[in-house]
Amino acid sequence: MKQPPGTPQAVDKVLYPSPANELPAPVAPAAPTPASPAPEPSAKEDAENAAHDKALEAQRKADEAERKKQEDLQAKARQENCQRARAAQASLQSGGLVTYVNEKGERGIMTEERRQADLQRAQKIVKDNCK
Repeated sequence: MKQPPGTPQAVDKVLYPSPANELPAPVAPAAPTPASPAPEPSAKEDAENAAHDKALEAQRKADEAERKKQEDLQAKARQENCQRARAAQASLQSGGLVTYVNEKGERGIMTEERRQADLQRAQKIVKDNCK
């Protein structure tokens, strides 16, 4: 087939598969090597591991004791808050005149609005701490 003058010869540039251009044959995976046994720990390593385990256990117990102590303190504080809030709630619900001491140290009689606000606050504290 004759090409018009001035056009490149496209046929010459087409690559056809040849044995040199083929993909290489797949390689089979290597056979697994038998696992080498773990070296036996020496007596010194055993003693170090045992001491480390004892130290970790002692630390865990100390952490657990500290956590328990903190939980007990929080439970005691909640119980005290509950008792005070219930007493305040009872006092505010009694219907009698309630006095308070202001920032200057002067006594005053609580208004109905302030009584309701303090009563709601006491009820919220009772709800949060008395379970």
